[in-house]
Amino acid sequence: MRRAGLSGFTFVETLVAVAIASLVSAAGFLAVRSYQNSQRAAQYPVEMGRILAASRAFLKDHRHLPQLSTTQDAALWTGYYRPASNLVTAAGQLLPAGWQYVVIRPYLPSGVTTGAFPGQIRVIGSGCDQYDGNPQAACDYAVPFY
Repeated sequence: MRRAGLSGFTFVETLVAVAIASLVSAAGFLAVRSYQNSQRAAQYPVEMGRILAASRAFLKDHRHLPQLSTTQDAALWTGYYRPASNLVTAAGQLLPAGWQYVVIRPYLPSGVTTGAFPGQIRVIGSGCDQYDGNPQAACDYAVPFY
């Protein structure tokens, strides 16, 4: 029996409210996380295009494809390409998180004509052209000389 003039929630009502709030917040967290992952995955093909454009510009200006393992090329590379902020995990990152850039076939200037494919690069990492979740996925690209 309730006393007149007193109002409030019972212990069971409070527990139910806390349980519902916990479920809603967990579902909200998962939805936000899923949205962020889908946005990141949608950004990967765009970043791959930007990397190819930067490689072409680097090749045109310096007559070789960038070797990002060398300090000099890495410093020059930042003038051509910076990964999107939602794809980096540390300051000064040269590529999106988890990606590697490797020159497969270096540029050989002899006999190269405009529109020829003088070099080839490989980008390794999940989602280099579409998101598949495989960190060992690799995409090979011929880099044309314009």
